[in-house]
Amino acid sequence: MKLGAQDGKIKKTMTSYQLGHTGGERMKTIAVIGGSQKQTLERLARKQGCSIIFHSGKTGKKREKEFLPILRKADCVVIMAGALNHPSMWTVREVAEKLGKPIVYHQGFGATGALQKGAALIN
Repeated sequence: MKLGAQDGKIKKTMTSYQLGHTGGERMKTIAVIGGSQKQTLERLARKQGCSIIFHSGKTGKKREKEFLPILRKADCVVIMAGALNHPSMWTVREVAEKLGKPIVYHQGFGATGALQKGAALIN
């Protein structure tokens, strides 16, 4: 499902995948920042029983404005360190720390390892 965004560029890079959820508790959400494996992450999220918000990490000059709405909705943040430029990485870290969101860094490009690290933070 596409998230609402004012900038059409953001709409192309940001998606949220909500799983069928039963019960009274809110589904946990992992923000994955960096990379290009959106479909793989969505498939793996189904198996983990969580939702993801994905952003490729490609931004314009107003990085904080792009990442803030994503990180507000997330329970934790996974930064794909091997697939994200340093300025975006620093901005995500800064915003997540301000919001009190736990952060984990995943070295490399693997979607499986990244999602496992995120799931470990929220479980």
